Order: sequence, then structure tokens, then C-alpha cells
Amino acid sequence: MILGKHGKTQLNYEQNSKMQLYINKELYKQESLFTSLDFLKINVSSWNLGGVIPLEKTNLHKWLFPFDSNYYPDMFVIGFQEIVPLTAKNIV
Repeated sequence: MILGKHGKTQLNYEQNSKMQLYINKELYKQESLFTSLDFLKINVSSWNLGGVIPLEKTNLHKWLFPFDSNYYPDMFVIGFQEIVPLTAKNIV
């Protein structure tokens, strides 16, 4: 999909214009030239720290790799909650 203005004429492209429909059709014809499909293993985790700094010797291995040794994620997505100390000043 092309959005915005084009060249010197500054024509606006509309999603359902003849030009946009033509461009989409041509892109779909050549889709295999610039796309690929692959399956990824993604480990998505969230850790609520509760406002406490974790110990230096905290072992995250079991948390990040909860499965057997044959399963290694291709990507990790990790969210942290309540990273700052939970004081009245930080909460408000």
C-alpha cells in the first residue's frame, strides 16, 4: 500500500484508487521475490519485579528456557513490570 504524495504533481494516493489497486496487484504477483515464510519459536515472558532489585546471583535460565534442551527460541520478548521502587513518590 502506498500512502502520501507522489512526485512533483503532489497527487494523493487513495487506498481504493485504480492506481493503488494496480500497484497491489503487481506487488502480489512478485511477492515471492521479496518475501519468505518461516516459522519462529518465540518465548514471550513478563517479570513483575515488585519494585525490588533482583539478586545478582538470580538464575534466569529456567525462566528463559523452561523446556528441554532441544528447544531454543529464535527470539525472546521480555516485559518488566514495577522496575522502580514502589514508593509513594514513584506510584503517584
